[in-house]
Amino acid sequence: MNDEQTTCRRGFRRKWVLISWLIVAVVIASFFLGRGKVYMNASRTLGPEPVSDLQQLPFEVSGSDAQLKYRIHVKLQTGIVHFRLIRPDGVVIVDSAGKIFSQAGPKEEEHFPPGRYLAEIRAEQAIGTWTLAIHDGNHSSRLNSSAIITGKLMVLVGALALLFWRRRTRVAWTYFGIGAALWAVGVALKFGWAFAFNKSILQAINRALPEPAAWVAGALYVGLLTGVFEIGVTILAAKRWAFLSQNSERAIAVGIGAGAFEAIILGLVVALASLASGQQAAAAGSVSLMVLPAVERILALLCHASSRAMVFFAVAAQRPRWALWGFILMTGLDTVAALFLLSKGQAAMNPWIPELAFLPFVLISIALLIFLSKAWPKERRA
Repeated sequence: MNDEQTTCRRGFRRKWVLISWLIVAVVIASFFLGRGKVYMNASRTLGPEPVSDLQQLPFEVSGSDAQLKYRIHVKLQTGIVHFRLIRPDGVVIVDSAGKIFSQAGPKEEEHFPPGRYLAEIRAEQAIGTWTLAIHDGNHSSRLNSSAIITGKLMVLVGALALLFWRRRTRVAWTYFGIGAALWAVGVALKFGWAFAFNKSILQAINRALPEPAAWVAGALYVGLLTGVFEIGVTILAAKRWAFLSQNSERAIAVGIGAGAFEAIILGLVVALASLASGQQAAAAGSVSLMVLPAVERILALLCHASSRAMVFFAVAAQRPRWALWGFILMTGLDTVAALFLLSKGQAAMNPWIPELAFLPFVLISIALLIFLSKAWPKERRA
């Protein structure tokens, strides 16, 4: 390769790095655009026993031009929640009750004088969750509802993971792209199978087995779909293209590409769905609930990286059982996720509990990534 071609390639790489960091900077900067005053951002999980109580949440509104944006979302297994929003003059702006409902506003005729407002939430024999958000609609940005922020955080997780591994190893961007492509093929096959057969297979499992066994078997079936299709596609790629197993940097880059692409795609879906719904200005959710999906993406990304690295290590070291361990790790992770998803007590569960259940897989993944980086066959490291 002559000097001119080398200079051209370096310039191309610098442009990609600059564009990548620019995207990250824009996403971070957008968090600070038009952030109006937040009066209320609360959530509560009721259970596991039925709860009957009254919560009164006061807040002050100053200024005659206030325009409150509010959204209450209730999802219960049993019982009801009664929600009222009361103005300083005692006028009830919102009065809603039910087992599952969402109420958003304001309505065109609603007026918001300054003073002390009261959000009143009464639970009656309730098991489930509610979330409430109230903020100043005159100065709020469409780019910073809770759902939009959640989506941007997920995109940020994916982008930073790519940039971190690229900066640490200088591995070519091509390998991240290969990981993203393999993930896309595996997920497409998985969803195709699920669309065609999941309903009938899960119904057959429920008919054939008693309740607890059917729940576990159904979750295991869902987990196996990830192992068979996502890791299966990776195994085929590892056998077909030996250069992917050349060193640990490439192998891990493929896994990070898969996990980062998933985080970015899911983040964009969350953000765009919120914009399309037309309710983004009053989206409800506590800070912990906004951050939770991004944390979940970090945990999943580490598992994506370790499982793919094990597959490529199996080829590099000629130890097929390592591919099996990669299959087991991703199958196990999604089986645990499905156990919570299919659980009848999901509505009353603290949403952070599933993330704690994923921790063993994450800790194992971190240990595996460190081990594989050191144990990669020397003859393959060139």
